[in-house]
Amino acid sequence: MEWGNNSLYKIMNQDLRSEDDSATIPWFNYLKLFETALKKLPTVKKCLWRGVDGTVNKNFVKGTEIIWRSVSSCSTSLNVIKDFLGKESNATLFMVEAVNGRNLHGYTRYPGENEVLLGPGTRLRVESDDLKHIGGLKVVHLVEIAENNDEILGTAMESVSVTSKP
Repeated sequence: MEWGNNSLYKIMNQDLRSEDDSATIPWFNYLKLFETALKKLPTVKKCLWRGVDGTVNKNFVKGTEIIWRSVSSCSTSLNVIKDFLGKESNATLFMVEAVNGRNLHGYTRYPGENEVLLGPGTRLRVESDDLKHIGGLKVVHLVEIAENNDEILGTAMESVSVTSKP
């Protein structure tokens, strides 16, 4: 699904992110099929990482809810995400406590990336104000809001540790 700037993934996500809702209409039938297929994949309930090269022009304030309108490719491996942050000084690293991620391991061209998809319309709560790190990196902690409130994610943070290099 990823073949450069003219890939289905890039074009569809550009339309889904558009402020013009009419841009999404041509995708409705495809998205229905895509969602049906996505739900057949194994569910991932753990900490995911997503790196975005360049500036994300949004301030993330603790407690606010956001919706990711597009298909979001994430990884369970922070090391994989380093390549997606790019060489620019401005980049955003999202840490997402996911409950409805979908494991692509058996279906991706890059199985070593530990890729997990979050579908269009994923609702997220900002867990803490964004952290602006040295060099322009912005770090944002998000928690997926499950449609079924009875479904609770065990603390993904227990498996995450941050240490400074001596």
